[in-house]
Amino acid sequence: MRTTKLLPLLVVLGLFTGTAACGDERAGGGGGGGSAHDPERTAERARQVSEAWEGSKAARIWREGYFPLGDAVQLPEDAFHDEADKHAYTAQNFELRDPLPGYPPKTG
Repeated sequence: MRTTKLLPLLVVLGLFTGTAACGDERAGGGGGGGSAHDPERTAERARQVSEAWEGSKAARIWREGYFPLGDAVQLPEDAFHDEADKHAYTAQNFELRDPLPGYPPKTG
């Protein structure tokens, strides 16, 4: 699901980075005259991409999304009593001994 949300962002970034190879002889641009890097074209394309980004769905998802750079849960070294605890955690197989509270206490 996250992949489909990030797809527009990847497309925009791909278009932006793809323009850097346009006109480059190594990218099949030919050996004709002209520079492989045109600062004016690059600046214009960067402006277009920037304008397309602002207010886009991809920008909203990027600002509002949760994108952890590592594991969301970081367990301490002694998190498990034995292998059965570790297996239950990795399999997400828990048995609640008491009901979970419905609402936080009114005071405290």
